[in-house]
Amino acid sequence: MGDYSDWLAHAADDLTPEQREEFDSTADAYYALPFHAQRDPEDAIADSAEDDAALTAILQRILGEDSLMSAARRAWQAQLELEGWIRAEAAAGTPERTIEEHSGFARMTIRTRIGK
Repeated sequence: MGDYSDWLAHAADDLTPEQREEFDSTADAYYALPFHAQRDPEDAIADSAEDDAALTAILQRILGEDSLMSAARRAWQAQLELEGWIRAEAAAGTPERTIEEHSGFARMTIRTRIGK
């Protein structure tokens, strides 16, 4: 069992003992998921950000502050906005290579999104 006190910081003071137990056990289960063993040590910064996002989701779930459904809606909206930007930049004459660099998508994905 991990000690998540440092990560929780002041939020730990606001959790009931039952909520804290649920957080700890769910966080332990998260770190036990098989994908952790497959991580590349070179990606430690990205992995840390992913872990922070997961721990935040665990905490928000326990506190009833957010949900998977709400996060999925936000992700869908963000995807629509990103696709709109890709198409707007293409329409404005921005080179595909620049769109690729700024969006993080491969050129073939960009070409597909703009209908080429």
